[in-house]
Amino acid sequence: MPSGYDASSIAVEAVAEVFGEVEAGSLVAPNLKELKRILRRCARKIINRLHHRMENEVMVSECDLHPFFKDYGEVIGALETFPGEEPDPAEVLMAKEDAAEFEQLKHQFKALLDRDQLLKDLFACLCAGIIKREAIARKLNLPVNAIKNAQERLNRHVAEFKEQKKVYAGFVPNTPN
Repeated sequence: MPSGYDASSIAVEAVAEVFGEVEAGSLVAPNLKELKRILRRCARKIINRLHHRMENEVMVSECDLHPFFKDYGEVIGALETFPGEEPDPAEVLMAKEDAAEFEQLKHQFKALLDRDQLLKDLFACLCAGIIKREAIARKLNLPVNAIKNAQERLNRHVAEFKEQKKVYAGFVPNTPN
């Protein structure tokens, strides 16, 4: 049923509607047999209203879809063929490789920073997601101007690192014939 309705919620809504009519005075408190008939009519009205909602015209339930047959005879539902939320093993492996490569690049860049501890600390803050100068200055207990100057120096080192990577990427060692 649409909107999360089930049999018990429809019954509760029907009872509430009937009692609302009784309280409003539009329905006289009937005997038990008449009450059952009124409740059934009210429940059918609710079900009919839910059945005719526009979403039912455009939505298809899983049981309306044809099952898929695997090569070896296994039958699976149509919705089981869609990929799940979790990544597949290939995606997990690629993510691990990307993370390892990123860590290697970070390590190489830190080596380029040599003995400049301020730039190493600044780089660590940036890697940790602290990007605002004021927040970095608070973390490192330095004035904001010192962080600004350090960021400019760091940017020069980044440009140098990129240039080195470009040179290495274009370098192909001679191979013997």
